[in-house]
Formats: sequence, C-alpha cells, structure tokens
Amino acid sequence: MKLTSLLISSLCLMATSANADSSQLGTFKSSLPNACQERTADVKTAFDCANNQFTVDGKPINPLIIKDFSSLLSDMHNQVVGINLLNSQNSNRYFNDGYDLALSQKGDVFNVKVTHPEQDCEGCMFSYETVGKTENGIWVVLTAESTSGSGVFQNLMFVKLSLSKGYAESKDGTLSLTDNQVIIEKLYEMPLGERAHTDIQVEGNTVNISIEPYPSGEKTFKTVKVQS
Repeated sequence: MKLTSLLISSLCLMATSANADSSQLGTFKSSLPNACQERTADVKTAFDCANNQFTVDGKPINPLIIKDFSSLLSDMHNQVVGINLLNSQNSNRYFNDGYDLALSQKGDVFNVKVTHPEQDCEGCMFSYETVGKTENGIWVVLTAESTSGSGVFQNLMFVKLSLSKGYAESKDGTLSLTDNQVIIEKLYEMPLGERAHTDIQVEGNTVNISIEPYPSGEKTFKTVKVQS
C-alpha cells in the first residue's frame, strides 16, 4: 500500500495566490488513487481514502482538525478525542481561508505544507506530519505548535480512522442507524520537547523515537510498541 506522507501546517501568514494553490493541489491530487481525488458520496470510499491516504475530498486532512486534538501544555491529558471527519473537513468550525501548498516529492512519498492566515495571532504556527502507519492501522502524527515567541513545542500523536454508525432520519421521522460517519480518533499524545531534533521511524507495530534536545543535550532513544 502506498502511503502519502504529509507535512501540514497552519501558519499565521498570508496565503499566496489561488493559482499557485490550485497548481500545487492538482499535483497532490494526481498522486492519489483515482477514487480519492475528488469528493465522493460513498462513505466506504471516503473512509478508505482517509484511512489509507490521510485525505478527504482530494485534500490533506484539515490541519485545524488535528490542532483541535492537541492538548494544552497545562493539561497534557485527552479532552477532544473524536471528530466526524466528513462533516468537519470543510465546515465553518474548521474554516481554513485559503490553502498554500508547498509540495516536494521523493519517490512515491509526498510532503505537503499547508498554510492559512490567522489575523489575530502574529507568528503563530501549527503543523502536522504523518510519520507513518503501523501494521495494525494506527497513524503516527508529529505535531508542532507555537502560539507566540520562539518556542516550538512538538508532540507525537497516535490516531486511527474508523467507519461508524450514526442516525439517519426517514420521512416518517424514524431514526435508523447506518454507516454514515468516518471518525478520526485521538488515542494518545506524547510530548517530545521544545524545538528538539527528532527522528521517528515506524516499523511494523513499533515506533522508534530519537530526541536531541535544543539547543544542546544528550540524545535519547525510546521504543514504543503500539497495540490495537
């Protein structure tokens, strides 16, 4: 299975021209399976695209969705753990005013950087990068966030996608359960430190983590075994 590696950022910068965005997005879309390049009404197909490519409607999963999972430094416990992906990707709640995609390719792997403007937060930044996916279906996502100043705090997030049942209302008012939701679920978040240099490798159901503190310090290594 070909995985699309993503580097997604929501930066407090002005987006570049729509033409540049369209060109980059077109290149990104062309790297995806045909069924994942556009919006689909088939929930099972949408789930396959999200679960295998980390995309919705031919675009990377909205960075503001991933940001909503990220806990405050003062908390570091799970609060938001599940989001209906299909109804959230293009919602007002996660409105992303303009995509600016910076795309690079290495073989079959694409790195994508997405920026959007935030008028009230100069210098703020949030990014995520899909490091890989374990054999048992857990996505390993590296996030980085700066609310102001020079600090950039990194976390390692573990998420999974699932096809879920929700109610659909018939004309006579009957609520019936049907597979109509794709849920992205946060399972765990691990702090990696401020501006640390990290090297993260996913091998099977094992995640190997190397952390070199900033500006100096002894490099540490950690191995995480991910159970389903």
